[in-house]
Amino acid sequence: MKKEVLYAGLVLVLGFIFMFSGCAKKPVVQEDVSRAPQEAVVPETADDGELAKVSRIVSDEGTPDSARMSDRRGYFTVGDFIFYDVNFGFDRYNIQSEFREPLNRYAKWFQDNPQYTVLLEGHTCEIGTAEYNLALGERRSDSVRRYLIDMGVSPARIRTVSYGEEYPLDPGQSAEAYSKNRRVHFVVSLVK
Repeated sequence: MKKEVLYAGLVLVLGFIFMFSGCAKKPVVQEDVSRAPQEAVVPETADDGELAKVSRIVSDEGTPDSARMSDRRGYFTVGDFIFYDVNFGFDRYNIQSEFREPLNRYAKWFQDNPQYTVLLEGHTCEIGTAEYNLALGERRSDSVRRYLIDMGVSPARIRTVSYGEEYPLDPGQSAEAYSKNRRVHFVVSLVK
């Protein structure tokens, strides 16, 4: 009788194992939907302008590695003048009204200091694909570039590059950190 109960228990355990393990060959992958954008925004038309062609690839000549690492403060200084980052909303590249007045001051500074050029670095948070974030960073830097040009800065003095999500200002994974990372950073240098 003991053997029969033991045998029945073993069959029952093996039956549960086979029943719940199934024969799936593929691993089960859970998506992290907390970091996924709510709605994918697809541009209506392809952006194939001059800047799109130039900025599509991150330039090695962009900012030197030392500047990329040391300038993770949200601003860039030249003497006593401070260039604060221009921040953007989630999945947006239009300049918010609160940044127009600072951009007007920056444009005046460039007009008063023709010996300087600027590299506008477009950045995003890590939500979305790397390709999408590079394109979004490019649109952000391009919108700041167009604004400065409209305010009288020579286009020859402004370069753009997109780093997408690669160099976050805040490496955290919170809404506050993501908000800080959606920006255009100014890197000002003397004309060579």
